[in-house]
Amino acid sequence: GWHFRAEGWNASRPGGGVTILKKDGTIVRRLPSPQELKLGASFEGKPFSPCDIAISPKGSILVVDGYATDFILEYSMKGEFIGSWGGPAEGKPGQLSNAHGISVDTTDPTKPLIWIASRNENKIKAFTPDGRWVETIDLPGAFAGQLFIRDGKMYTAVCWSKDKGTGKKRDESGFLLVIDAKTRKVISAPGGTAPVYKEGKLQPIYQKEPIFLHGHDLYVDDAGAIYLGEWNAKRRYPAKLTPTS
Repeated sequence: GWHFRAEGWNASRPGGGVTILKKDGTIVRRLPSPQELKLGASFEGKPFSPCDIAISPKGSILVVDGYATDFILEYSMKGEFIGSWGGPAEGKPGQLSNAHGISVDTTDPTKPLIWIASRNENKIKAFTPDGRWVETIDLPGAFAGQLFIRDGKMYTAVCWSKDKGTGKKRDESGFLLVIDAKTRKVISAPGGTAPVYKEGKLQPIYQKEPIFLHGHDLYVDDAGAIYLGEWNAKRRYPAKLTPTS
């Protein structure tokens, strides 16, 4: 969705895109943008700035236009446009604001869920595959991204922490969150303050130690090790965290 030079910021938005490639790098096809498809007023005058993609339970491609319109665009594997849902909807539980990550949850194969990070709201929201809102996990203080689900837990990288004193987004911050998939409660926050619940509500979590810089995405292997990719992290390599118990 964005283009950066190697040195400094110098970000530009010439128009993003989604490309399907083979493992050897051969391009199979490029998905048409909303502007090319002429989808209407919700997309006019805005760039195409996709943040993430996922493959739906029925095998279609779900694209999150999270830096522009916050709509979820659905395509067939052949590149045919199927439809869209989501987007800004102030005051409604299913609204999205900086939809920065998307994950497919097939824990219950009869009721699959599409989890989307509404990063500006400090929330992660679940939808049905056709876009109906189901539930929300509130993560106050945490600008979180894509969920990774494994062995009864949900993991997400936090790109920014709020400042404990002002409540504003804090530069050069971030931490991780581990959530119990059954209760939907945060059970650990590496690099952040310990999760505290009062009357069933999670209290704001803040960066405790400057260990991580802008957590952007992660992967959890079969042994439970977490591999964290960071953004704008002074070009350092991804981090690996191993479980202690």
